[in-house]
Amino acid sequence: QRRESNIRPFVKQIDMVAAEWPATTNYLYLTYNGNTHDLQFPGGYTMVI
Repeated sequence: QRRESNIRPFVKQIDMVAAEWPATTNYLYLTYNGNTHDLQFPGGYTMVI
């Protein structure tokens, strides 16, 4: 039903250093409350959750 309604999750990244300095972490989560991913996903890869 989600696909039929075009409802899909987006990948977001948690900022573990509270923006004190730029940092990239691997702490990720999925949410339906979003409209863009925080990461770029190049083609040809599979995401395992």
